[in-house]
Amino acid sequence: MKLFRSEARQPLRLRARIVTLVTSLALLGFITMSGAGWLIVLEAEDRILDAFVYAAAPQRSPATAGEAPPAWLREFASAAELQAATGLESVPASPGWHEAFASEGDLHAIAVATWKDRWRVWQTPGLEKEFRLYVPAAATTATYQWIDLAPFEFTEPRVKGILRAVLLLAAGVAVIALLVGLMITRWTLRPVIALTDRVRDTAPVPALSHFSGGMADDEIGFLARALDEARAREAGAWRREQRFIADCSHELRTPVATLRSAVALWPDVEAEPEARAKVMGRIARAVTRTEQLVRFFLVLAREERERAESGWVALDAVVADLVAELTAENSDSGPRWSIKIPPEARVQASRDVVVCILHNLMDNALKHARPAQIVISWDGYGVLCIEDDGPGFPELRSTNVRAANPTTTGYGMGWDLVERLCHVQGWSVTRSTSGLGGARVDVAFSTSSRVQKPHLVE
Repeated sequence: MKLFRSEARQPLRLRARIVTLVTSLALLGFITMSGAGWLIVLEAEDRILDAFVYAAAPQRSPATAGEAPPAWLREFASAAELQAATGLESVPASPGWHEAFASEGDLHAIAVATWKDRWRVWQTPGLEKEFRLYVPAAATTATYQWIDLAPFEFTEPRVKGILRAVLLLAAGVAVIALLVGLMITRWTLRPVIALTDRVRDTAPVPALSHFSGGMADDEIGFLARALDEARAREAGAWRREQRFIADCSHELRTPVATLRSAVALWPDVEAEPEARAKVMGRIARAVTRTEQLVRFFLVLAREERERAESGWVALDAVVADLVAELTAENSDSGPRWSIKIPPEARVQASRDVVVCILHNLMDNALKHARPAQIVISWDGYGVLCIEDDGPGFPELRSTNVRAANPTTTGYGMGWDLVERLCHVQGWSVTRSTSGLGGARVDVAFSTSSRVQKPHLVE
């Protein structure tokens, strides 16, 4: 039976280790079973001999012995007589039957009463003959009996056959264990190999891959689902990276183009103060916008650090600073700002994150207002609202309004960046139509951030 196919796609090293382990266990089982079988045979022989000897050697005293004992039985009236005749080192103190081992010619013998005595028998060379010793109780007149087991041993002439039978049985069990182990190994490795094939066949470009499809609800299935989750995170990170690069290139293109054109015009306007001032203004606004974008992208890229550096940010102070900054940049057509944020309105976050989000939203409102009015309010429950009276969001306007304002643009890539940064922080941002007729943006800081909630300000 061919248990394993030689396919280059299979994890040969793992399979080889498992096969080696199974083979080693089978070999260990063979050795253990062979040794245990042989010990069982010897123990069975000893028990049979003991039962026979104990029944065949009746207790007799010297006074009542009517006939001579058999050749395999020797009787002694005292312990001293026993030691002198057999070379026994010492006679066990406890009465009853004991094992004893002696050398040829009865020159040296050891009676086994404890495990120490048995260890001494194993360590003493020449103690090949096995005996049974009966020690009578002190209050009786029974004799010491010394029984030679050599006439009754049946394993010696049959040892080769018995050993062969034990080895064949152990080998058969080992082979069966090896085959079963290999079948279990193949069955166990099958889902691992299938999962390996799926992972190897997956395209290198990050994408959603379903490694766990059809997998059982076991450890391999858990691993496959973990790989699916890791692959999904990898795909998400790859998409965020692509979007990040696209956003950077898109947003930085405008200020870079402005700087390039201003640098090209500079030699022509260097001698004209008024024209030079306009070009310098364009350069200053482009530099400011570039700085804001760089800060925005840095905040987006280092989200974990920004969370670690979070603190309580006063929204009224941030909005006031941004209004002053935007008003200075757009002094020619500044709208009427209406700020309704109480001083106790605070949100726990990084100040750079809050500044980036609000600056983008307020700058967009300023660009798309008529300009007339921009209202920034706080509802007292963790939501900051920015409204304007501009054309609003194109997808939220009616068909007639869109036809009347065909050139109006939406919030563009800036809105996408705001959504991403709010998502990173665990906040929500929604768009709707303002009561002023334009756009309305609500930033709900309270979805996952701690917010100090003042009373509603009328």
